[in-house]
Amino acid sequence: MAENESSSTQAGPPPSTGRSTWQNLIDVIFAPSATFEDVRERPRWLVPLIVVALATLIASFFMMPLYGEMQRVAMMARDMTPEQREQALRQMESFKYVGLAFGPIMVAVISALVGLLFWGWAAISGAREPQYKVAFTAIVYTGVIGVLQLIAQSIVVALKGAEQVAAEGGPPTFGLALFMERGDMPGILWGLLASVNFFAIWTAIVIAIAGIVAMRMGKGAAYAFAAAMWLLGAIMLGFTGVS
Repeated sequence: MAENESSSTQAGPPPSTGRSTWQNLIDVIFAPSATFEDVRERPRWLVPLIVVALATLIASFFMMPLYGEMQRVAMMARDMTPEQREQALRQMESFKYVGLAFGPIMVAVISALVGLLFWGWAAISGAREPQYKVAFTAIVYTGVIGVLQLIAQSIVVALKGAEQVAAEGGPPTFGLALFMERGDMPGILWGLLASVNFFAIWTAIVIAIAGIVAMRMGKGAAYAFAAAMWLLGAIMLGFTGVS
């Protein structure tokens, strides 16, 4: 009888950690291992995705003056007649809220794609029973770090003004690029240097912790994936011109 009870217990679902989504959202900043332990047992992605998407939407709203100014500067530098330039500026003004609404959609799409890569990497690296739902949920929680960066950038824009930040090259990344001038530097090299920043490194470390704790990867595989994601972000950053 005791043996049957033991077998039934072992076959049952893992014990609940009793943690709330809000605890996980906070602890992904202060105690990421605790968050990802819960994600491994209960990969609940909907509420954190909604929170991260809404926070991105709100922070992006405060960044809109900067985005508009950067588009205006780029448009003024193009070889166009005054009438063409005026028409283009009107079109940008008309569609700016469409772009704003597109931000949360991109959060979901990018999280899904990176989660797929995360799951695939876990599978080929020998992780124990990797699940896409766990990978996706872990990446959604990692997005909290990106929201913090957006908030910090919004504060800089509010303090300095959109025109000044645009003149300095765009929203700051809070890293090595703050002390450099891009000049004629190749895009990829600039992206690599600009990605040596507080938030990019923080994100990579949190992804590695997610790999070890939530996906049960080896440390080497987890940090290799985190480094690959950092490198991919650097390549993308190299073509944005941000500082």
